[in-house]
Amino acid sequence: MEVLVAMMVLGIAFSTLFGLISGSMKNVDRLQEHEKIMRFAQMKLNEMTLRMNQGANPELSGSFDLKYRWQGKLEPLSVEVGPDVKPGYSLFRVRLSVLWSGRSRENEFTIETITWQPYPRESES
Repeated sequence: MEVLVAMMVLGIAFSTLFGLISGSMKNVDRLQEHEKIMRFAQMKLNEMTLRMNQGANPELSGSFDLKYRWQGKLEPLSVEVGPDVKPGYSLFRVRLSVLWSGRSRENEFTIETITWQPYPRESES
């Protein structure tokens, strides 16, 4: 009888332990996906910012692979430096959203930064 009770206690303890391990493994998978999405977004935002700093217009949508797609948005910001001063650049808020389909709904992760874009050079005569 004592052996039977001890086996039941061990069975309950092991099933609880394996349930906890399974739950933590699901959390690790979820966090790894979130980390992957953050890296995708930071990489694309850095690429857009670099292109703007070089005076080029960046792409505003695309996909990383079959599951993840991205959309960018540029919002001009005003630069207040004085009535007679031209700063030589424009400021923009760059917002990037990564979109993917989850189990029950569409998911979105958004990051943003502020960057500058030089004005086109005037041709010297």
